[in-house]
Amino acid sequence: MRMRKTLIAGIVAACLSLPLAGAAQDALFANPKIFKTNGGLKPAAERTVYLPVVQVKWMLHGTGSARGFSTTMYQEVDSPLDAARVGSIAQALHDDLVAQLEAAGWNVQTRQELGSDVPRYKPAAANGELGVPTIKDRGGMEYALIAPADMPAVANEGMALAGINMATGSYLRGKPGVNLFVTYGFATAAIRETRSRMLDMETRPVLTLSGAIMASTANSGFFAYNDAVEVASDIGSLELTHATGTATKILRFAAGMRQVDKKVYALQPDWDKLEAEAIRGGKAFNAEIVARLK
Repeated sequence: MRMRKTLIAGIVAACLSLPLAGAAQDALFANPKIFKTNGGLKPAAERTVYLPVVQVKWMLHGTGSARGFSTTMYQEVDSPLDAARVGSIAQALHDDLVAQLEAAGWNVQTRQELGSDVPRYKPAAANGELGVPTIKDRGGMEYALIAPADMPAVANEGMALAGINMATGSYLRGKPGVNLFVTYGFATAAIRETRSRMLDMETRPVLTLSGAIMASTANSGFFAYNDAVEVASDIGSLELTHATGTATKILRFAAGMRQVDKKVYALQPDWDKLEAEAIRGGKAFNAEIVARLK
C-alpha cells in the first residue's frame, strides 16, 4: 500500500475548493433526511479505503402512472445512451472520489492498484444490443450500468445484494481498511402525477441523482442511499412518440373497460450539459461519502 504525495492531494483539494464546502454550496444534499442508512461503520484499524467498484447507473427508460376512478394514466420516457459520455462521467467521479478521500487523509487503493486482490463480485452481463449491462427495477425503470474502463459493472439490487455482501465479507477477513462500493444513479426525466384535483401527469426533462454507498470493514458495515435529488433542468427536450388514440378510447368505453391514457416520449438530450451537471452532482455526492467515513 502506498500514500500518494501529500503535495498532490493538497493541490487537488485546492482545485476542488474544499470538497465539503463545495457540497454545501451546491445545496444538493443540504437536507440530511434525504439519506436512508442501514447499519453502522466502526472505525477502521487503518485509514485505508479499498475501491474495487465505482459505477454509474444511467436511465434508459423511465415510467410513471396515476390511477383515477375510471382511468389509468401512464407516461414513459425513452432516454438514449452515449456510452462513451457516461463512461467519462464514471471515470471523472471515480477520480474525484479518490482525490477527496486522499485529501481527507485516507490511503486509497484503486482497482488498478489492488490487482487481483479484489472481492469476487459477479460482473453484470452486457446487453447484446447496447454492449453494456442493463438492469430493471420493480417499477419498470431500466438503466445502463457503466464503470471506468478497468472496473466491472456489478448489479447491486435485489438478490444480487446477498452475493455482494458475501464476497465483501470474505474479502475483508484479516484486512484493516474499509471496502467501498459506490453507485451513482442518474435519471434523465421526472415523471409524476400533478397535485391538481383533476387526474393528470407531467413529465419533464430533469437530471436527478440517487446514489448508493456500501462501506464495510471486517466487523461492521453500512448501506446508505438518498432520495432522488434534482441536479439540473433544461437538459434537453421531449418528443411525443406515442399517445393512446381516440378510437382506442372509444372502443374501451363502449366495452365497459377501464380507460387507459398512455403517452411515450423520447428525450433529445443536451449531452454537454448532462455530462457537466452529472459530474457536478456526483462530486457533491462524493463529499457526502467522505463525510460518512470516520
